Amino acid sequence: MQENIGIVPARSGSQRIKNKNIREFLGKPIILYALEAMQNSLLFDRIIVSTDSVAIADVAKSIGAEVPFFRPSNLSGSDVNTIDVVHHAINEICVSPGDRICCVYATNPFLTPDLISLGLNLLLEDGEIDYVTPVVRYGFPIQRSLVFRDGALTMANPQFMYTHSQNLEASYHETAQFWWGYADRWLEKAPMQGRLLGICVPSWSQQDIDTEEDWLEAELKFESLIAKGWPLSFDKMNYKVLR
Repeated sequence: MQENIGIVPARSGSQRIKNKNIREFLGKPIILYALEAMQNSLLFDRIIVSTDSVAIADVAKSIGAEVPFFRPSNLSGSDVNTIDVVHHAINEICVSPGDRICCVYATNPFLTPDLISLGLNLLLEDGEIDYVTPVVRYGFPIQRSLVFRDGALTMANPQFMYTHSQNLEASYHETAQFWWGYADRWLEKAPMQGRLLGICVPSWSQQDIDTEEDWLEAELKFESLIAKGWPLSFDKMNYKVLR
């Protein structure tokens, strides 16, 4: 029988935000939000945290997540990519090629059980894609972005200087929430931005957290959403699937 396995990369040594993965976010270590959403989804046979830190392991195990190994130092630096971390974790545990693996990022307070479930359903429905991940549309066309060159701001793509924004192709970026994929695709190290199915989520329902400014913005968003009854019902989220 195929299993659903969650893998949460959570290394120590974050540079821009100290102890980011277990820093308190509105009253509890931030990693617990992701782990609780995974547990509440009732989808996972195993939830595994890949870490090099005893402190992170203790927080994860306090609510029932597994830490069956410690990640080696060569996979714990800031330049290590997600595929290598998941590949290592899969090799450390017993999986079948058809097992569904969901890589869930640790600093992820906006993750909801509904969104995780939708991602799995889309993976099961579409046999042609490698991964499913939430994405968000850029708030302004990136074709009209500005860059700093020769002492002044100028257009990165001057050919679009006089193009109206509504006539430019929409662009999207990942939300750093999760990636569903089959174990064999992770083991083959299929490119994460290759054959990809995206779930477009509202911009206010996600926040990639890399800096102190991001952290503050995430807290402000989350407090506002709590006041609105977060997590909101599935029909209010207005998810769009990008195939």
